[in-house]
Amino acid sequence: MDQRMRDGWALLVVAADVAVWGALLSLGSVGFIGDPRAMASIGLISAVLLCPMSAGAAGARWWWTAVTSGLGAATLALGLAAVVTDGYGVLAAFIIAIAAMWMASVAHHEAGRARGRGRGRARDRTPQPDARADGGRVAPS
Repeated sequence: MDQRMRDGWALLVVAADVAVWGALLSLGSVGFIGDPRAMASIGLISAVLLCPMSAGAAGARWWWTAVTSGLGAATLALGLAAVVTDGYGVLAAFIIAIAAMWMASVAHHEAGRARGRGRGRARDRTPQPDARADGGRVAPS
């Protein structure tokens, strides 16, 4: 599975977390999720699922990896704090951190992909003439 497909699956996981969180805020409980502690537990499980989906960004600069790793550590700390404190404020910060981690991860992958292709340099965007004598056209048969 290529990285863009994994990023798409990760988007579905993040969107499900945000949707359940919104339902928890508006309805008071969603199925077996009746309080912020249960929602934070589900968020931690989905964050663990997001790690393998987000892995791999060959060619990205070192600071992208440092930013996404630091954001992942902060997200984990917020998740654990949300489980311990059982508060809606910490849970909101945790859900926002999950979404921010996903966005930073996608940006990390795109930066690695762009760097690997050499995108962003003018000489790479300039079309090169075909070296063949016929100009690259295929002769009719």
